[in-house]
Amino acid sequence: MRVGDEVRFSHVEFADSGLGTSARTVVAIPSGPGFSHRTLNPWLGGLPASFRVATIDFPGSGHGSLADGLDYSFASYVEDLDAVRRALGQARVCVLGHGWGAAMAVEYTLARPDAVEALILINPLRIFTGEGQDGEAQARMIARVRPTLIAEWTQDVAPTFQAALTGEAHWDAVETNPWWGRMIETQFAAPPPRAWHEAMQGESWRLRAYATYKGAAMSDSASAMAHYDLAERAGSLRRDLPVLILSSHHDANYVAPAARHAVPLAQAVPQAELVQWEGVGHFPFVERQGEFADAVEGFLRDCVKPGGVMSNA
Repeated sequence: MRVGDEVRFSHVEFADSGLGTSARTVVAIPSGPGFSHRTLNPWLGGLPASFRVATIDFPGSGHGSLADGLDYSFASYVEDLDAVRRALGQARVCVLGHGWGAAMAVEYTLARPDAVEALILINPLRIFTGEGQDGEAQARMIARVRPTLIAEWTQDVAPTFQAALTGEAHWDAVETNPWWGRMIETQFAAPPPRAWHEAMQGESWRLRAYATYKGAAMSDSASAMAHYDLAERAGSLRRDLPVLILSSHHDANYVAPAARHAVPLAQAVPQAELVQWEGVGHFPFVERQGEFADAVEGFLRDCVKPGGVMSNA
């Protein structure tokens, strides 16, 4: 994949591989919300050359707009994603979502069913509350990778984060803290490659949109996000829609362990193909880039009939 110029579209930024409107298009949504397209590029470069890949940063997340007064809701993001699809000149796209991005991918598909050819959901987050996270696995990974993280969180990060949630501090003070990048390293089964560190240099982990979703669910039991269940939502997907769900059981995937997220999601979507990997964390496309590309390419190839018609056959 060639990563072309980054294009600003209204308050959304997306990077387009630039193969042109005649190619089939995969729109990739990062996790978080808060992660940027850099967590997906260049790792998706192993996908079929015949596919045009665009990665998107929503407002309040990654490199998306941070202007005041923007709406970070699913409904608003659906409109943003639809605008990107139209800007790419595509009537229909394949949508790839990582972590929270899987929920966004499903919500877009429910709102625009005729605009989506296939779904690829990587370590999807089914629920946003603390019940979805494996605290014991997280503790083991922190102890193994960076034992000081908890003390750093308690003393330095948590007070500012809570103040930002209540409007008593600006999000910039939270998002530029290097602690987030160090914590992300506990979500790899093995130390991330040098290319990951190079891609993440100078990255800010935008968390203001995160506060609308997982932040709200974990801090306010009365919030709508505290009762969100992706499996319940995905049960309404059209039955002829090809769906690939790829997940992991490893401790490093403590934010989205397969048994709590991917497995019940697959049970709610009868046509879904569920692939469960061992030995990888939350970023399988980084840790096993080639194997990931092969799995996605095989899925997309099986979904495409001669003449470009998507099917489950």
